[in-house]
Amino acid sequence: MRVLTSRIMLAAAAVSAATGLWWAPSFDLAAGLAPAAEYAKKGKRPAAKTSPVIAVAKQYAEAIASGDRVAFGQLDFGCQFALVSTAAAPFKDFPPASDPVYGQCWTILIQAHDTAVELRDEWVNAIWPGKAFLVFYRNQLTSYSPSFYVMARLGLSPPGTGLRVKPVDSAPIPAASFRMRPGAPLVSVPAAVVRLRVTYKDPITSPVTYAPEEYNLTATVKTTAQALKAVTVKWVVLSGLRKLGFPGDTAVLNLPMAGHDGDPIPFVTETGGYIPNSGAWWKPSDAPEVLSAALQRMAQYAEQRDRIALLNRVLIVDPGHVAALTILTGELYQTLVNAGAAVHQVPIGDAALAVRFNELYWNAYAQASRRWNNDHQGAIATHEAVLQDIPPERVALKARVLLELAWSRIGKVAWNRMLDDPGLVRAYKEAEEAFKLTDRPLDKFTATYTMAYAQAYMPNRDNHAMLEKLTEARRWYLQLAGASVDSWRFLLLNDTLKGVVEADPAFKPLLTAS
Repeated sequence: MRVLTSRIMLAAAAVSAATGLWWAPSFDLAAGLAPAAEYAKKGKRPAAKTSPVIAVAKQYAEAIASGDRVAFGQLDFGCQFALVSTAAAPFKDFPPASDPVYGQCWTILIQAHDTAVELRDEWVNAIWPGKAFLVFYRNQLTSYSPSFYVMARLGLSPPGTGLRVKPVDSAPIPAASFRMRPGAPLVSVPAAVVRLRVTYKDPITSPVTYAPEEYNLTATVKTTAQALKAVTVKWVVLSGLRKLGFPGDTAVLNLPMAGHDGDPIPFVTETGGYIPNSGAWWKPSDAPEVLSAALQRMAQYAEQRDRIALLNRVLIVDPGHVAALTILTGELYQTLVNAGAAVHQVPIGDAALAVRFNELYWNAYAQASRRWNNDHQGAIATHEAVLQDIPPERVALKARVLLELAWSRIGKVAWNRMLDDPGLVRAYKEAEEAFKLTDRPLDKFTATYTMAYAQAYMPNRDNHAMLEKLTEARRWYLQLAGASVDSWRFLLLNDTLKGVVEADPAFKPLLTAS
């Protein structure tokens, strides 16, 4: 009596304990392409448009991409084999479309595909479409089964129109062999390999990989993500299955299966997957209008994590996209500034002063915390380059950059603990020059505060001179809208300055109310 298909239990780890079979995704397949010379030995390569096996492989790939679980199940070797290997009699037809077997086979496929879906919250490193939606091939591309490149997440992914599958060619390979049940005699069926070119239509939703040359880098090296545009994928198609009791005569091998003894089912001389060196990645010139449209759409997103993810997506396609870089740096900088306010919780009654206060909070924090990266030399070089490009008439901007440059130099000294670094004197002089250039009270305060901070690190510190600068900084600060004695005290007792101020009674008047 035939086993009812509604009672066939397909699980990711085992199809059926009675059959001794297990079915699970593998990530160490050798999916290389047979050389052209080998194809030549096996006979003339059929024309892609007339080959029946190509039609089957293309239909199978498109069924997966469109989410058609019935068409997928009827063309998938693993799904058909699970039916016939547990049935008491041969199948004459496929189960009806309503049969749960198709959903069970589809679930196994989706569970395998989910291993390539980003499930971590990457926050500032997130790439659109983000957590639970982004397909990211973090392993070698040859390690994935062929269906990973046409998964429904990609084929149905908005706002693009999914993917396109185009036949390349096919070639016969030695027959596939397997046992219908444990202990049964070996049977064999004709086999062929089919190459399909898969093209992803939208750079905003296409899968992501590491740069090809970076897959062998150690985990401590920051890798470069790229948007995949096209790949050539090899599929193994079996035919002549109906004579063995299968409901269909052809089927495609995808997720690997093994018998009770660990031998693969079926045994084939080639396996499917990515063909090495066949990948193409999106370039800035491929779809500039799509990137521009993405930035316009990004502005409508209320959630910052969505905006950052979309900006990162644009930048992995075009790392030099000026608009995306400008917006992203603004987003990240504002995030850092806001995070400072959340940590110190000092109320500031003016927006402009609040930004400067938070900047100074992080500047001071960076001197005391060893958790920050030692990239001060890069910051110094950047500010020096910006300073050279400022027109002479823009004195206010020059003053602002001089202050940023001074803090970068102070940060380098604080990090390396080399107090005789000549950069410390340069930082003081740059802050002094900024004070002379600017007429803005906020920058006057920042300049005097920066000079005092530089003095705090000098080997032969002059506390009297430092007191004068802090007194002047206090005077400028308390004139600012939104300033208060309490917020001034916080600046004075924050990290490095605290040790100096509390050790010398001469600084005590700075802590009292005005």
